Amino acid sequence: MVAMGSPPGQAAWRIQLRDPSNQILPYVLLKDQSISTSEQTPRSLLGRDSAGHIVNPDTGRPLDSRFAVSVVASTGALSDGFSTTLLLLGPEQGKPLIARTPGVSAIWISPQAQVETAANGPQILLGGKL
Repeated sequence: MVAMGSPPGQAAWRIQLRDPSNQILPYVLLKDQSISTSEQTPRSLLGRDSAGHIVNPDTGRPLDSRFAVSVVASTGALSDGFSTTLLLLGPEQGKPLIARTPGVSAIWISPQAQVETAANGPQILLGGKL
C-alpha cells in the first residue's frame, strides 16, 4: 500500500497492520510512504496437500514461519522486497539489516502475540483499533 499525501485535514493516513494474534493491533501513520506485509499462506487456505507460496531458497521447500512481517519504507518496491526478505530471514537476522537501512522499519508478529521490531525510520505504533 502506498500513501500519497494525507487525507484532508489530517497529517497522515492511519493504516492498521496485519496482526495474526489479534492482540497487538499495530498501525502506522503514513504520508508519502509505503507499507507491505508478508506471511506464509497457511496450508488450510490452500488445501491439505498444497505447500505455502513462499519458498525457502536454502532448502527449496516452503518456508516454515509463524510470523507476519510488515515493513514501512519510502517506496512500494522497497517495502515489498524487504517484507519478503525479512520473512525469510526472521527477526534475528532481519534486525541488523534494518539497522543498516535508513528510512525503513519492520514489525514481526506471531499468532501467539510474540512481537519483534526494528526501526530505522517511521515509527510503528501498537494498540490502536481503527
